[in-house]
Amino acid sequence: TLFRSTVRIGTTGAISERFQPGDLIIPVAAIRADGTSDCYVDKSFPAVADRMVVNALCEACERLGYRYGTGIMYSPSSLYIGQGRKISENGFWPSRSEHLIEDLRQARVTNIDTDSAGHFIVGYLHEMRSASILAVITNRITGEWATDKTGEDRACRAACEAMKILKEWDEHPSRYSIRRNRTVKGDRSHEHRKQKSRDQFSGFGKA
Repeated sequence: TLFRSTVRIGTTGAISERFQPGDLIIPVAAIRADGTSDCYVDKSFPAVADRMVVNALCEACERLGYRYGTGIMYSPSSLYIGQGRKISENGFWPSRSEHLIEDLRQARVTNIDTDSAGHFIVGYLHEMRSASILAVITNRITGEWATDKTGEDRACRAACEAMKILKEWDEHPSRYSIRRNRTVKGDRSHEHRKQKSRDQFSGFGKA
């Protein structure tokens, strides 16, 4: 089933202080504000990444030593108004955009990317395993910007490594079962694994 697995490699803007430029975000789900996915399913249908591919991407980042995190992201179809950014200082600016970022942060949304929601929906409907790995190029809250393409390079390497991991798991399903139970190789304690799980799903990854 490897040829039916897809990973979107892209960039994203973080709206949580937990992420810095150069970090990687692996979204587990997306808020559908893209419009494209509405052509396929009802608005209430969730856009969820494939769990196995998400786990493979997390495992890839662990193996490579990359700083990463998981979270729920917002996926609009607009680069400006739909992301709470003005096109010009005195141009069109609807009131709903004024508090968009604040409202998303209240809902513990981690980042913004325009493509992942549609990617998850179309992949699911066509029985494909789909996920995304996104390099943080800016943090909308702190105002920090990436100064090089280290994040994008890491996202590409992690996606390639994840495909190798998926191949391993497809050929040896028991290895994936071990990963799901978090009984990983090495001498890690049960408490360490529990803390690692909490950290990842709070938006933290390996330093």
